[in-house]
Amino acid sequence: MHRFYMNRLSASLLLCVIAAAFAGCSKAENGTPGIPQKPAASEEFRIVPKPQFISYRDNQIELKSDLTIGYEGSLSVEAEQLKEALTSDHKMSPSVKSSADGADILLALNTSMDVKGKGGYKIEIAAKQIKITAPETIGIFYGIQTLRQAIKAESGKFSIREATISDYPTSPWRSLMLDEGRYFKGKDAVKKLLYEMARLKYNYFHWHLTEDQGWRLEIKKYPKLIEIGSKRPKTGKHYYWISNEFYNEPHEGHYTQADVKEIIEFAEKLHITIIPEVEILTHASAAIASYSYLGTTGKQIGVECRLGPTDEIMDISKPETMQFIHDVLDEVADLFPGKYIHCGGDEIQGNHWTNSAGIRAMKNQLGIKEDWELERHFFNEISKYLEGKGKVLMAWSDAAGKPGAASNIPIKVGKESVFQYWTGDMTVLNFLINNGLNVLYSHTDGLYFNTTLPVAYKIKIRPESIDLSKRKQLLGIGVECWSEFDRTVDATFDHIFPLIAVYADMGWMKESEKDYQDFTRRMYPLYKIWKDRDIYVGGTEETR
Repeated sequence: MHRFYMNRLSASLLLCVIAAAFAGCSKAENGTPGIPQKPAASEEFRIVPKPQFISYRDNQIELKSDLTIGYEGSLSVEAEQLKEALTSDHKMSPSVKSSADGADILLALNTSMDVKGKGGYKIEIAAKQIKITAPETIGIFYGIQTLRQAIKAESGKFSIREATISDYPTSPWRSLMLDEGRYFKGKDAVKKLLYEMARLKYNYFHWHLTEDQGWRLEIKKYPKLIEIGSKRPKTGKHYYWISNEFYNEPHEGHYTQADVKEIIEFAEKLHITIIPEVEILTHASAAIASYSYLGTTGKQIGVECRLGPTDEIMDISKPETMQFIHDVLDEVADLFPGKYIHCGGDEIQGNHWTNSAGIRAMKNQLGIKEDWELERHFFNEISKYLEGKGKVLMAWSDAAGKPGAASNIPIKVGKESVFQYWTGDMTVLNFLINNGLNVLYSHTDGLYFNTTLPVAYKIKIRPESIDLSKRKQLLGIGVECWSEFDRTVDATFDHIFPLIAVYADMGWMKESEKDYQDFTRRMYPLYKIWKDRDIYVGGTEETR
């Protein structure tokens, strides 16, 4: 993260690890371990994430390339999505009709259907018809993602095994974060990522849009955030902010509000909610460079070019700073329809607050001494402000305060507020849980796309040490793609893929059902899909 960043494995090492992992999945003809083999006609489906229940039958159904997709009620969008998926994945040529009559595949809502979890569905695969049923459209959509992976395409022929699938997510929250503060990626890259997230049934996209190194979101009331804050003359080669080695080329980029609306519309069709993150306290050098009065010193600084966290912090004792924060949140709240707004709040550095007369006076007025206490007070107030806008606060765990320390400032955030546990310190996790807070599991040692497939697959997002009665506060998984070293889109995708599939399993499946060898078998077809979609994973299929 933009905290103590874990060095990523080299591409060659990662490929070796993947190859070793896959070696146990199958045997080559000489009896030595090899890469996963293409599935036999009768073998189990290769689907990620793995459905909760599958009951197989012996028959194999041959499918027509020009099969008909029928739908009942208001499922025309979903029917077209299935058509597009079959065309894209398998080069089929289906048609769509608003009727069940003569449909080879039928999409149908059943509001009285009893399913667990939001997004539950059922698929009946029979010779006469394949039927996807769910109580809500999101369940139909998830059923489509399952069906498209269950179909086999080989030598221009298409088939699927008869079966019944009943499925639902075990975690209500399955999110992926993309950091664009360090390196701007652009609309096409974001849309491509969202599409693959939807295939794997992620439901939240955490969009990290501001950082020390760049402000990427147009705020109409404050144009300098783009004019100044979205640009830097060079970029550090290393994470450490003390380094003086740079790539000496400028970097810039931002999203207009029109761009954002376009991406939101795209995500909504994929049943993905976008959570914007705007840093309004720490990691705010780009904002302070744009409007110097926001900082504690009042001095003009430049957009940070080094990659680590800085000492710069907003001076929240100033009325004009708070006005800026409220104005920014107002525009963000109006722009993003989802209820969550992430406001950062991690890694207070240095002594800028200590040296500020205004901050010292504010602490005295509140009867507190520590920076973390003032931070807690600030986020209490921000939570209240967002509630007035019909929104809910998200923040990093730092914003809740210091575990085990007493303060005159209690935690007073909205009951729906969500804090991301990232440090790996169980003391912090227990602190959040014991204070009744909702928690998203985002452990730095494994959920930052900074590890290997087998190591990541062993991570438990509901630690057994957490009391069963409190585990409902663990909403699910939040995986984080910090982009300090992802200078290109290909580098970003090499960072994310194939680990994105591991985390999809972790967020959807029951912990007790996880099986790494089975996972490697199921994910084999994804490599071809990603290759066909020009998504850079690294290496070749054969090396895995």
